[in-house]
Amino acid sequence: MHRYKFVEILLAFLFFSLLTFIITYPALLSLNTKIIGDAGDNFQFIGFQYLGNKLFTEGNFPFGWTNNWRYPDGINFQNATDSGIFILLGIFLYPLLINPLTVYNVSILILVCLNLFLTYIAFRTVFSGLIAYTGAVIYGLSFYTLARIGGHPNLILHAGFPLFFISLYLITKEKGSVKSFTIFTLGIVILTVSSLQYPLLLLGSIIFLTPLTYLFFPAKIKEFISVLIAKKSQFILSIIVFSVVTLLLYGHKISLFFSGGVTLPDYKFISIPLVDYFIPNSYIVSLPFIAGNHSKSWIEYAVFLGYVELLLLGAALVYIKKNTGKLFLILGFLIIFILSLGKQPFLAFIWPYQYLIDIFPFRGIIEPGRFFVIFYFFLTLIVMIYLSKFKNHVLLFVILAALLIEKVPTNTHIANVPSDEPFLNSVKFSESNAVLDLPIFTEWWNGHLYDLYYIYHQKPIVNGYIHWSGDKYDPKSLIEELKEYRCHPFPAHNYDEELSHFRKDRSIRLLNYYNIRTLVYHKKLAKEGDCHFVDQYLQTLINSHEDFITLYEDSYTRVLWLKKR
Repeated sequence: MHRYKFVEILLAFLFFSLLTFIITYPALLSLNTKIIGDAGDNFQFIGFQYLGNKLFTEGNFPFGWTNNWRYPDGINFQNATDSGIFILLGIFLYPLLINPLTVYNVSILILVCLNLFLTYIAFRTVFSGLIAYTGAVIYGLSFYTLARIGGHPNLILHAGFPLFFISLYLITKEKGSVKSFTIFTLGIVILTVSSLQYPLLLLGSIIFLTPLTYLFFPAKIKEFISVLIAKKSQFILSIIVFSVVTLLLYGHKISLFFSGGVTLPDYKFISIPLVDYFIPNSYIVSLPFIAGNHSKSWIEYAVFLGYVELLLLGAALVYIKKNTGKLFLILGFLIIFILSLGKQPFLAFIWPYQYLIDIFPFRGIIEPGRFFVIFYFFLTLIVMIYLSKFKNHVLLFVILAALLIEKVPTNTHIANVPSDEPFLNSVKFSESNAVLDLPIFTEWWNGHLYDLYYIYHQKPIVNGYIHWSGDKYDPKSLIEELKEYRCHPFPAHNYDEELSHFRKDRSIRLLNYYNIRTLVYHKKLAKEGDCHFVDQYLQTLINSHEDFITLYEDSYTRVLWLKKR
């Protein structure tokens, strides 16, 4: 590598590192004591990293079987999470940082920086340095990305999309150069290790973009296929690398998919209000939030396109000369944008996603708003092509500055972590093979707290979140045997006293059999509306004085120990 090129790349990395610290301010001041995020899914991912590292340090495959969660039945850890890179970052950082909060926070900072840097690398292959910086800020720090920092760390790193799409262009242009196939391989690997949602989104978009490309550039499609045939060894090597990485991280889940063992989500999908694309949702914590809209504050609704970006897009549509390439990019943007809208309330019958949800890969995408990462790539390309016509570098710097100012944080999501709850010591030093948290939550709804507590009491848990795709129903599992004590999903909608006492006796026999003696009753969670009649079943169980001793109790929590029989 030429020295000049190395210095350019190093400076870019340093710039994006500094930008990461600024964008996430004041997170740097509390890396060891708080977490970057909204205290939702973050707790699950802290648990994921801890469990992956525990398996690794014990000499086990970090993506293999464990009964630390869903004790005693256990899980294949590949089924629990869809983000391999986040677990690998945890395994790398734990020996250096030790503190679970620090490991999590530094992982977030690394992913934000990588997303910017790799996006820059992709754009730099076809644009000048200043334009590539601008494109990296637009795409790599989109408001979608900024929102994912708050609660979806598996979706932060989406630089694989520009790497992938630009590699297709380079493979054709450079006749299958080593560089083009390297970028191609990097793109598909990054997409897969970030989140399994991203390969699905890519497949869903390719279904529409392939015929569109053939319509506009039939000769280029044929040329691309010819290059793949001529350079088949390089193409096969790329696929081998991709396959090895994918099978290591998700091999068990893939085998389940082909055997029909993957759990599919409900047919209901989330449609984002149109206003959230053009006026920022209040979940967004950057300057545009000052003029936010009044729709529900939610991470999934944080898909704002950006005021500066919309102005630049409008100017590009007006001033870029009409040509085939411009029309192709506009149509690509519009097609995927329409997909992302799901089903809007006006003219409800015209929105295509409602007719696609039964079909693979759309069947696995219940948040079509996440197609943002693809249509926004088209938006970014249109803007970059427009800016590349500018001769005035001062104006380009002003535009870049405006884009950066727009991202300035006003209220970064920083959350306290309940790591020092008084009850945790009682649990940690109790004599029990595992801990049963009550009420039972097996999904993201409140169950994330149990994943977090697991880190601090360090005992296997009967609960434990598993990503919906890997949470296979098993009527013989202990979780199902205790279903009357489960709030989400499928809580009890009626109370049967005879059944309640029958379940109490059976549950105590099961807990004795598995030597699960420590129960933690979370009072506030049990009183929530989603629990319905669950608390009545719980009271029958835990108020059996001949069976339980109370080890600790306060207004929020009660720790019980099951007497040995």
